[in-house]
Amino acid sequence: MEWLGLEPDADERAIKRAYAKRLKHTRPDEDAAGFQQLHEAYQAALAYAQYRAQWGDEDEYEPEEDDQATYAEPTAPAYPVLDVHDPVVAVSSGIAPPQERQERTEPPASADPVLDAHDPVVPVNSGIAPPREPREPREPREPPRRSVVPVEVELPAPLDVPAFAQRLVTAASKGPPLEFEPWLQQRPELWSLRDKPLVGSHVLDLLLHTGAPIRQENFDALSRYFGWDEIDSPLDPDVAAQTRQRLHRHWLVQPGHHAWLAYYLQGPDAPFSAAQAQVNQARLSRPWHRLRAVLTAAVPGRAGLIGRMLAGLGIHTAEQAPSPLQPEQVRFWMALNQSGQLNAAKWQVAAARTLVFTLGWLLLMGLMTLAVPPEGPTQVGHVMEMVVFGTLAVFVGGMLMLPFGQLLHWQSTDPAPAQRGRLLRLLLVPILAITSVLIIHVLDQRVAGTLLALATLVIALVRWWRRGDYEFQFSGWTLLALVPILKVGGVALLFGEVPAALALMAWAHDAVKHRGRR
Repeated sequence: MEWLGLEPDADERAIKRAYAKRLKHTRPDEDAAGFQQLHEAYQAALAYAQYRAQWGDEDEYEPEEDDQATYAEPTAPAYPVLDVHDPVVAVSSGIAPPQERQERTEPPASADPVLDAHDPVVPVNSGIAPPREPREPREPREPPRRSVVPVEVELPAPLDVPAFAQRLVTAASKGPPLEFEPWLQQRPELWSLRDKPLVGSHVLDLLLHTGAPIRQENFDALSRYFGWDEIDSPLDPDVAAQTRQRLHRHWLVQPGHHAWLAYYLQGPDAPFSAAQAQVNQARLSRPWHRLRAVLTAAVPGRAGLIGRMLAGLGIHTAEQAPSPLQPEQVRFWMALNQSGQLNAAKWQVAAARTLVFTLGWLLLMGLMTLAVPPEGPTQVGHVMEMVVFGTLAVFVGGMLMLPFGQLLHWQSTDPAPAQRGRLLRLLLVPILAITSVLIIHVLDQRVAGTLLALATLVIALVRWWRRGDYEFQFSGWTLLALVPILKVGGVALLFGEVPAALALMAWAHDAVKHRGRR
């Protein structure tokens, strides 16, 4: 009552008013210790008021008449007071015994005044009350006994810390930032100085080991409330930053967050729209089906876009894929984006593309045959040869595009100083150019030699362009000037010696330019 500023006989209404008045200045989010003390004083005052209202005020203890007589003030004596200045009366400071004082109520008379003046037994009244006779001690009185009825005070049930921690994690994964932090500060379960650190420890353990789709703003709110960002926090700052990014990326891939995902993946030179984010998220989340995945990846550009999305989300292995992304889908699309490696996923996509081009070639030849029917067995034979050899050329060429692309990548990168095959990487272009010329003139296979020379020219030009860091700037006038050159060059390239010589020239220029690097 004194702590609340109330009288001891204050009722419940006064106690509640005092509690509400104090609560305005002692908020749980500002002074948790003060609020805990205020709450305990409020509960104790209510219990005391209920007890007093039930039993009423007790009458004070009234002493008996004997006790009042015992502690009464002393009264003036009944003896006459003698004049101490009387020359015939001797003054005595002694106090006569009680029996003599009771017998001598008046001083005795004497015939001889001289004897009376020197009589030592003349009593002198000093004004002190006579002492009371000692009383026999009596037994102490016991206060009246009454039946004791215990006051029932409803105490709060102990907090289920693991369950409440899981509830906080769920609320952080679903709540908007502007609503989650105020909701967190108003939870009465966290006002206890004992339960708050326990709940914070369980929440941190859940976030570090199990994870949840929590956006970074809500993670910051939890960090501020439980003190994870303070100096004396046991959480390492690097671990906190990594956990914050991991949970935020997990939140981005959830359905309905496509706009946020596109904004997160947006780059200065690589735009990423919300529609692309939604489509790619759906492709990575659907159940695994190999044929469907291969046909989807056969469209040029899709593999690179999904690979960029996975790299932006920090997913480098299939085990890092958060729900709802499927690990098999992530593993397949990551295999397609592994540069410099030949794997089963790339061969499957290459085969699907080759089959599409082969079917396209057969469809074209069928339409041409229907448009211009062959006349006679000779023309039919030529058409059949064209269909068969063309189909084989398209299929084999399509399947060779994958290793040819890996060969271009191998030739256009600088080898490490201790890497094996550095000499073969350097001399591959001249070896192929010389081999193409030998096939043309020694084996007398001009078509095969010319094809090999053209492939060698492509390798040499790609190597020279990529290693030289050149940039192509499109210009209409430049293209117009190159048209006649391309026409003449196209005719010249039909002779295998020309592309072989051009390949050697491009290779020599690149080798001289990068001689200092080797």
